[in-house]
Amino acid sequence: MSKIIKLLLIGLLSTAAYTFNNMFPIPEWYQPLTEEVWTLTFQQVNMAEVALFSLSGIAFWMLWKDRSLGEIAWPAWTYAGILILSSLWSLFFFGHEIPLLAFLDMLALTGMTFLAITQFYKYNKTAAYLLIPCIIGAVFFTINNFMLYSGYAEMFHA
Repeated sequence: MSKIIKLLLIGLLSTAAYTFNNMFPIPEWYQPLTEEVWTLTFQQVNMAEVALFSLSGIAFWMLWKDRSLGEIAWPAWTYAGILILSSLWSLFFFGHEIPLLAFLDMLALTGMTFLAITQFYKYNKTAAYLLIPCIIGAVFFTINNFMLYSGYAEMFHA
């Protein structure tokens, strides 16, 4: 498979993950929650998502462009894990309205991103370095999600 085809496939996967993450309606309890707790605007979240999907996709392409998936199986699984966990957050938070599960998803995403960095580093140091903003963002969003979960728990269980 050519390098361009691989890049296009990664772009398609990233776009699909981003689209899935943004397809759930925002429940009416969310706006009052954002007024009570520290959180990010939708523009900030969308910019961070684009950065996460773009940087992780480029980093993975750097590993895959000259190799087969079989040669980079563990990094491929970690990249897939990043896409899946990033996409599931919106399903848990907005789709099923379970902020605790969304918070746990962010914890798992942070762990998966750290694991991806260690796996990518074995093949391409630059690709691993591209994931550093992703791990910083994952930690940041984990803290943000804890704040959202705490506010939600207070709002509905106080």
